[in-house]
Amino acid sequence: EAPQDNGARWIGKASWSTGDIQWLVQGDDVNAHASLGAGGRLAFSRRDPISGSFNLIVREPNGDEWSFGAAGEDWMMPTWSGRDDGLFALRLIDGELRLTFGIAISRAAYRQSFREYPLVNGGMSRVTAFKMLENSVNIADAGRADTSTLTFVHPTERAMAMWRPLEGEHDRVLLNPQSFAAVPIDRRYALVSLKDKLVRRHVSDVQDEVAVTRSLNLVRPVYKPDWPLMAEDPERPGMARFSTPFMMLTPQPDGVGLTALYLLTG
Repeated sequence: EAPQDNGARWIGKASWSTGDIQWLVQGDDVNAHASLGAGGRLAFSRRDPISGSFNLIVREPNGDEWSFGAAGEDWMMPTWSGRDDGLFALRLIDGELRLTFGIAISRAAYRQSFREYPLVNGGMSRVTAFKMLENSVNIADAGRADTSTLTFVHPTERAMAMWRPLEGEHDRVLLNPQSFAAVPIDRRYALVSLKDKLVRRHVSDVQDEVAVTRSLNLVRPVYKPDWPLMAEDPERPGMARFSTPFMMLTPQPDGVGLTALYLLTG
């Protein structure tokens, strides 16, 4: 995002190899919270720079746009699910924060498939919504989760949580107390980062948990089919100073075991 002198904000895409920026969204509005989806589809939030509420915007690869929202409410932090064109977003109405989901192939399809869950009924703000997903990746479930899953920092519970809107009675999961990162592996298991260890736990059975490492590890999904998970491991003994060790992870075919590969970058 690039702030402009007139209060507007543009959205750009930077090349990892050259650093060149391709401007995807320009103009006089505040354009923020961009999420790139399959085939170049872009979801983001837009509002007037002086006043006004954030609307949800979806831009198709051909440049066509459609929007969703209403006066007096903010639609923030849209995040593609990576499955069936599902799109998550946070909806803020008079301090009430709601999780939303819909199939975003068109405005009509989004409206028809729309689901929401009231998360907190008051006292929430735009800052709260931003902090819930500020450490998330572009795709909500870029690991190997086989159902649309939004993983977020719960704004009142001091723990990571998951919302799986297509899972019926098991759609909401609160993970370990004081957890600060989590990635779903499949419908059953997730990797959860705690201050002193990384654990693999069953999302609906708190007794089914095992420690993967005994040190602080920030787990993240990455876009590699063979190694879809990464954990930063800054406290591994014997690592050289001024280097950053990483652990690449891949679930074994049984969905229970994990294979780890350590990498070191200087």
